[in-house]
Formats: sequence, C-alpha cells, structure tokens
Amino acid sequence: MSTNPGRASDGSARRPYPSTSLLAPTVVLLTLFAALTLPVPAGAAKGAAPVALNEHSNGRTVTVSLGTRLNVTLHSTYWSLVTTKTTPDLRQVGKTVVVGVAPNGARHCVPGQGCGTLNAHFIAAHSGTVRLRASRTSCGEALKCSPAQSVWTVVVRVR
Repeated sequence: MSTNPGRASDGSARRPYPSTSLLAPTVVLLTLFAALTLPVPAGAAKGAAPVALNEHSNGRTVTVSLGTRLNVTLHSTYWSLVTTKTTPDLRQVGKTVVVGVAPNGARHCVPGQGCGTLNAHFIAAHSGTVRLRASRTSCGEALKCSPAQSVWTVVVRVR
C-alpha cells in the first residue's frame, strides 16, 4: 500500500474523483433506472407499453392510459423542455438530462454543432390533458432556427 496519499501503489498519480467522461452515461443510466423502478400510480393500467416521443412527434396528440411512461428524446443539445407545472396529469421522473454525444459514432463533434440529446421521462399520473413543449433558437453554429424548427409541441391526453 502506498504511503503517499496522492499516489497509487504503483507510483502513478491518483485522481481524487472518477473521470468526467463517465458522468453523462451514469446520469442517463440512473435516470432510466428511476423511470423504470418508480411505482405506478393507483388505478393505472399495468403493462402499458412506454410511449417514445421525438422530433417526429411534433404537432401530434397522443392518448395514453394512466401509468403509461412517456420518454422524450430530442436529438440536439439546443432544445430546452418546458412543461406545464400547474397540471398534475404528467409526473416527471427525474430531471431533464442533456447528453452530448458524437453523431453516427464519430469520435469528434465540432463545437457548436449541438451533438447529443435532450432526455426527459414522465408518467401519466392523472386523467386530463397536458401540452409538452420544447424550444430552441439555434439550429447549429451561428444558424438561427426557422419558426417551424424552433418549437416542438405534443399534446398528451391521459385517460
């Protein structure tokens, strides 16, 4: 065992904390674990398949049963998700997580490119209707979004 607290037993420098390259995947895994292990609300439909929402869901209305899990994944780190805090219809599981990743498995993402995803998870907790909304102003480095590209909206009806 090393007698120097700043050195490992082999003499190499020891880091006081784990590498930050593991932080983003760890946060995503913990969020997914929380989403999958939280109890389903009373009266919820058991076994309802999770609903995946992404850019292709924009402008749509989805109807789900009580207890259904909704997974939102928007493919750019420029998105900012806004949910209605005054309605109990959807309960967010964990925090919204933005994870930067390189596209198509590339090893390098150019700064300002917005590589990565915004991820949020919800449970349909009460009957009613809620609107999920995300917005962004940038669609790439020095590229302003058009009005059609700047807002993402999905109406969720819980029955």
